[in-house]
Amino acid sequence: MLTPQLLLCERDPNVAAVVQKAFPNTRILTVDSATEALGSLTTESIALLITEMLPRDMDGFAFLTRVRSSERGRQLPIIVLTSMDTKMLEERLRPFHVAAVLQKPLEAKTIWSTVKSCLDSATQTGMKSRTALLVEKSWIQSKIVSQFLTDQGFEVHVCSKPEKILQELDTLNPQLLMFDVRDCEKQLDALLQRFSVKETAPSKVIALSIQVEKDLNARLMQSGVDCVLTKPLSLQVLKSAMKDLLKTPPGVKSDAAQPHQNSLLIVEDYPLIAQASAAIFSQSGFRVALAKNAEMAIAVMEQMDVDLILLDITLPGMDGVEFLAKLRRDGNETPCVVVTGTRDPEKRRQLTRLGVQKIVEKPVNYLDLIKYIEELLAEKTPIEAGCEIPT
Repeated sequence: MLTPQLLLCERDPNVAAVVQKAFPNTRILTVDSATEALGSLTTESIALLITEMLPRDMDGFAFLTRVRSSERGRQLPIIVLTSMDTKMLEERLRPFHVAAVLQKPLEAKTIWSTVKSCLDSATQTGMKSRTALLVEKSWIQSKIVSQFLTDQGFEVHVCSKPEKILQELDTLNPQLLMFDVRDCEKQLDALLQRFSVKETAPSKVIALSIQVEKDLNARLMQSGVDCVLTKPLSLQVLKSAMKDLLKTPPGVKSDAAQPHQNSLLIVEDYPLIAQASAAIFSQSGFRVALAKNAEMAIAVMEQMDVDLILLDITLPGMDGVEFLAKLRRDGNETPCVVVTGTRDPEKRRQLTRLGVQKIVEKPVNYLDLIKYIEELLAEKTPIEAGCEIPT
């Protein structure tokens, strides 16, 4: 029996016919349910997956999560077919690292050129990519770090079960390993023994720890760990460490230092949103303060240095625009990102005149927002000179 090269998960027979027409000489395994597709991934040799977003028995995002969590699906090129707006869907599919999103109805020449490009790219990536293994239980921390490493050219594998770290190391043989020391406490002796042998050690090893423990850190560094970073881990810390590590030859220890921890003031009157935002940013390495109105925000800023304000427009009493105007009149140029559900063009013009760095519409994509704020603060961009300050 011929081994299928392409796996197509699609309920519409017309789409299946177009794909078959595009590849008349290629073995294509066609299924119409996510369960069948997942079963095929475990039993067949699949070069590429083409799937719709609404398989018969499972939500598309849940299906892609299962695919990426499987051993054979981690590196599999995936093309998604949709009747939705492709730009909007591409944003939501970013965590799954899909190769392409194509709009239905589908043309044979479009699917042919896309599949060829994906397979060519996969071949080149297999020859050139750097592999990173991230062992991390925190979902938000793993998403932030894996996205950063992907942007640095790594093929990232996330392991949320520390007990499997040794098995993952044997399977992947990664160039970079990043692991939480406490999560991997039971495997630590075996790990350090592995690091001490050049043939079995990753090129670079980063250990993560909730607190600084001098004796433990010394033991880690002596056993082959390149640097130890304190959690919660921010992109600013990671960028500094990675910059130092990647320019350091294997076997030479890094002197990566812990940079300044950014402080964030969240001004939000809705308690659930405020608490959820605070938890997400705290896990991402920020020092967070909360204020439910403008008056409280002013009081907080008198007590602590704030690197950035995350501001809601609709506040009780003094609204967000009035609050920001008061800060600018008082000579306070703290960068500000506005999160709002309003689309009032006049409000937006006022915020622009006040030098707001970015206006983010609710609901918020926190991964993108955190990345933007990290990059903004890394640059320490001041508000634009000459912004208008209402009196």
